[in-house]
Amino acid sequence: VYSFYQPAQLAYSVIDGKGYVVSVDTGKMTTYTQAQHGYAFNDGVRARVAWSDGELDTTTMNPTLLAQIQDNQQLGRVHMSRVDGYNIFNKIGDVFLFGGRGISLWDSTTMAHVFDSGDDLERRASQLYPNTFNGDCSNGNQSPTQQVDERSDDMGPEPGALASGVVGTTPVLIVGSRNGVIYVFNMRGVSANFESAHREGSTNDIWNNLYTNDAAGDQIISDMGFVGAGNSPSGTPFVYVIGQATGSLSVYNVVDVPDIF
Repeated sequence: VYSFYQPAQLAYSVIDGKGYVVSVDTGKMTTYTQAQHGYAFNDGVRARVAWSDGELDTTTMNPTLLAQIQDNQQLGRVHMSRVDGYNIFNKIGDVFLFGGRGISLWDSTTMAHVFDSGDDLERRASQLYPNTFNGDCSNGNQSPTQQVDERSDDMGPEPGALASGVVGTTPVLIVGSRNGVIYVFNMRGVSANFESAHREGSTNDIWNNLYTNDAAGDQIISDMGFVGAGNSPSGTPFVYVIGQATGSLSVYNVVDVPDIF
């Protein structure tokens, strides 16, 4: 299985005197509708639908992969491209997904891919916020816990925003995701090392009530910015976070807490 990184945002960071481009590998399907564009088109399709519609080359595809695609509990419901991976038989022989579900570092000189966070965002969220893991905020009459796991078969955590800066002497990267989790990484060496995560907002009511009571947090984080200590009114670095779904602007201090070990 392959995937397109399709970053929503990029940042530039200098680590040990060398420049790197940081990407949040969001993933996004292209969709046109009859009402808005005059015709209907979507370059994505559920993998099992592509199989049942006869779009896959089942004669050459790896049997294990094919079995996973046929199973909705494995790859059956994941979105794949229906316009890429075609072979000479006009069938899809290679499966391409959307997004990387994490962050990447690229050498700014050669654009070589030097780091990928893999499943780190999802692992941390599942450990720290299991009740809202890969959740959504698409139904105002449901609670965050009722919408848990709804985005796992789409783009998972769907990181969509990032900000970079320096706390003390340490370069940091802060990542915002669709379901409102904010991740903090230090940039020591050619990697992003997890430091902490934070999710604002309550989970014990439906979204409509949480929104009315200013308790919905930052949902579908679409932009972020870092303000260093030298430009901060309080002298403490902070990050501002824009939540697209909640129409919110939040500000969080970024504090360097000494290691306890």
